[in-house]
Amino acid sequence: MPMLGYLKTFAPFKLDALGIVTLLGADEVDRHVGKLVRSRWLECLPLLGAFVVASDKFTEKQPGFQLYNFSASIQTPDMAGWFTRWLVKQNFKTSGTCVEWDINSKPHSFFLDMWIALVIGVVVQAGFIVITVLMGDWWGLANAMSMVISTIARVYLVGRNTAWLDRAVVEDTRKAIEKVDPKAFSASPTNSDKLVFGEKRLADLDKAKIVVILPDARAAALFVPKCLVLDCFVYNPKPPKSRDETKRVRTLPVREKNEATEEQSTPIELVYYIIVRWIAWIAFGAHVVTIGMSDLVSQLITVVVIVVPTFMVVAGFGCEDSHVGTRLRARIINIPPEGEQIRRADMYAFLKLTPQEEGSLEKWNMAPHRANTEFWEAYERKKKVFAEVDDLRKLDTYQQRVEAMRETQARLAISPQQTPAATSTARHTSIGTA
Repeated sequence: MPMLGYLKTFAPFKLDALGIVTLLGADEVDRHVGKLVRSRWLECLPLLGAFVVASDKFTEKQPGFQLYNFSASIQTPDMAGWFTRWLVKQNFKTSGTCVEWDINSKPHSFFLDMWIALVIGVVVQAGFIVITVLMGDWWGLANAMSMVISTIARVYLVGRNTAWLDRAVVEDTRKAIEKVDPKAFSASPTNSDKLVFGEKRLADLDKAKIVVILPDARAAALFVPKCLVLDCFVYNPKPPKSRDETKRVRTLPVREKNEATEEQSTPIELVYYIIVRWIAWIAFGAHVVTIGMSDLVSQLITVVVIVVPTFMVVAGFGCEDSHVGTRLRARIINIPPEGEQIRRADMYAFLKLTPQEEGSLEKWNMAPHRANTEFWEAYERKKKVFAEVDDLRKLDTYQQRVEAMRETQARLAISPQQTPAATSTARHTSIGTA
């Protein structure tokens, strides 16, 4: 038939396998973008695996983690997506790391960082666009424009998740302070993300004692303000009036009809978020097609422009992991071991658990049975030392913490038990670490 013959010869353009390059590096990009930490230099440059952002995969919760909240006697595998990705990117020891989470009294400024990243992004991507125009490579121009749109969409979507996290920190902190002083914010704007907190009020907030077990069996002790644990570290950040935080952007929230109330509507922030995600999908599809149709020079430039920034971002170039969003601040501390090898007993003793909290330690099978006298003797010995050291967590350097611990041991006439050097790597546990 004539129509079939026409379709057989129909070939206005050709596709090659170069578009597969856009699928590479997805897991690495997911871990970097999802931890909500800015890259000072590379924030506005295109990255591999753009579909990770378009599909909202970078916000999904991850399996294999366990959170033990001793202060609330609660254990859960449910943790916020940004938090698990942040944990994975840290070079934690097997059991010898503590993370102190604090709240910034006022928003941390990224103004200079944003302008630096914007200038670098404009120079690189505008330069690519100019080259394609001068060469008359219109497929290359379409390819360059799709990369620009993907970058803008990524910056917006990640920025929204960061803003929602900042908002949750502000609202929960405000509620916690108002419980103590109902008139503390009588003259302040309601739920303002720019709200300034007093340093003394923040210092008075109670902190939860938490242990997190990663999928590769590494563990970390955390001190987190109690008011933030649920909304910021367990639930994903979400816009106001969202009802289903685990699927808040992959699908529209289910509308529930109630005879006494009107049908609930989707938050406008969520609508904009979904629209930008669709735009990101279109840009990703255009990038897959146009990169294969571009001239060889455009293809080579494309590979360099997206591969080099991706490699640098994954390596942590320009990233300051101590700041998540503008409100959360993390300080990583290495716990001094009793002997040569760090053990779980050291980490538990560092938490200064109460007798009730030690009961949770046994019920959750996080420590050997009492018949293992070696573990419990080491734990009690180290617990006694940590109880006598003043403000050990506030000391700046690891060497200062070691010296303070040794001075306390000498004052109490406690001889640290010498253990053989660890034979396992930092990413795996062994019998000795228990």
